Amino acid sequence: MVRLFAGLFGVTLAVGCGGSMTADAHMNAELNGQGRSDLEAEGSAEGEGGPAPASRPLTKEEAERAHKASFAETAKPEEPYALFGARHDFEVTDASSAVACACVSALLGPPSSGKLKWQGEQPHTKPEAQLVVALVPNDAGCTSGSGGASYWGYRVEGNDVVVLLEEWKAGRPRTLGAIVPKPPPSGQVYLAPVAAKLPFGKAAAGGGARCGVGNPGPKRIDGWPPDALVPSGDTAPDAAVSEDTDK
Repeated sequence: MVRLFAGLFGVTLAVGCGGSMTADAHMNAELNGQGRSDLEAEGSAEGEGGPAPASRPLTKEEAERAHKASFAETAKPEEPYALFGARHDFEVTDASSAVACACVSALLGPPSSGKLKWQGEQPHTKPEAQLVVALVPNDAGCTSGSGGASYWGYRVEGNDVVVLLEEWKAGRPRTLGAIVPKPPPSGQVYLAPVAAKLPFGKAAAGGGARCGVGNPGPKRIDGWPPDALVPSGDTAPDAAVSEDTDK
């Protein structure tokens, strides 16, 4: 599996003892939709004979701010991005736009493309940094490699991502998809066999060693190579080749 870095962020709030009563007053006021300027205005009004803050009802503007603050307090944390690597939890429902390569075709895009049916919850990916590759085998038209194609891993070559295919062995789950890094604008995703003697993922015509399947979606804005990306997880990436060991 690709191993990833994850950052842990902490926030430390220090309040001095001498100003604790003043600080508490300001924090409580802000939780109820009042800012520092509101408190200062109230203090001035009280000194001029106006009502004390405790006895004065909230204005409409203050009540609205307090209402919004109550929702902000209960907001759900942001959903983490899916990990790179093999996926066994979908099936292809529309392969009409799949790119044909030797012994296999490939769909490339976001998990929400409408061309995949997910068995459970659809993975949450970062569109400008992650792509789903879905394999559509053509075992009947493959003259060699009797087991058919199965995802093995991927590697980064310059600005390109090369998805490597192996021959599927009976008794092992067949892996027909993965989440891979989205290349920068000057690169694209390719299919290729993990061993030169295998036919899977070579060019459909012309005998090329690999088959280009594109680079759809928004322009990548994250750093490159992709080990600089932190979608989720807490471990460091492996070397150039990523092999999944859970198949």
